[in-house]
Amino acid sequence: MVSVNLGDIVPVSTIDWRGKTAMVIFLRGCPLNCIYCQNAQILAGSNYVNLEDLEAASNAEADKFSNLWNYRDLMEGITAFNERRRPEFKGE
Repeated sequence: MVSVNLGDIVPVSTIDWRGKTAMVIFLRGCPLNCIYCQNAQILAGSNYVNLEDLEAASNAEADKFSNLWNYRDLMEGITAFNERRRPEFKGE
């Protein structure tokens, strides 16, 4: 069994991967100690979790998130925003 030292999980991030929606998993234990580190609060301590459990939980979260995109009005709203036009919602 492989364990990882879990720091935090951001289930939905739109800034960590340009043009993509991503789940971000932060692991503890970085040895660099950068003065500008954005994640200094998670460097210390331990929260070891089974890697298989983490994978199962992240896959379940991804499945839930992917179901959001099945609504046509949501996609219309996002498309309209990107095209800088008024959305044409149809109640779907």
